[in-house]
Amino acid sequence: MSTTAPTDGIDVHPLHESSVLRLFEQLARGEHVDPTFAHAVEQVLGVLAVPVSEPGAPFLSVLLRTQGKRIEPLKDALLCLSAQTDESFEVIVIDHDADEAGAVAVREAIAAQPARFRERIRIVEVSGGTRAKPLNAGVAAAHGEYIAVYDDDDLVFANWVEEFHRSAETGGGRLVRGMVANQVVRPELWPQ
Repeated sequence: MSTTAPTDGIDVHPLHESSVLRLFEQLARGEHVDPTFAHAVEQVLGVLAVPVSEPGAPFLSVLLRTQGKRIEPLKDALLCLSAQTDESFEVIVIDHDADEAGAVAVREAIAAQPARFRERIRIVEVSGGTRAKPLNAGVAAAHGEYIAVYDDDDLVFANWVEEFHRSAETGGGRLVRGMVANQVVRPELWPQ
């Protein structure tokens, strides 16, 4: 099956076909379907159709939103990403409403990364809006086949991208979701 009509010439990768796309396609092309409804469904299909990834595009785009207020946790978050066992990802650091000092600190943290990792990092500046606005800007800038949202105070294991990649290959284009765990941390004072 090929999803072609509403995609404005975009090729749809067969792995991205899903039950939802098949259902919408059946609804749009049913023999007793109201033409206005069919046209609306065709428009939805055009939005849902996923274009084939660009050659050389990364598997995963990691959206890392920061306001430049938590620089040490941001450095830890970047350290976790730099140690990934699967390097088929890009990092889009979304500078959301950072003040001047915060923006400088974010750029310094990125500049301190190893060159091989730093070349996969891009910065997108976003002003205003709630949490959705910077994430939408990150999605628009992403080149990856999949997108993951990663906060500037999160930590991940070194196989995080690898496990997403493995799950995506076996999942046939479906949504891949990771679970998180919280750990309560409190300072402990040691004598001397």
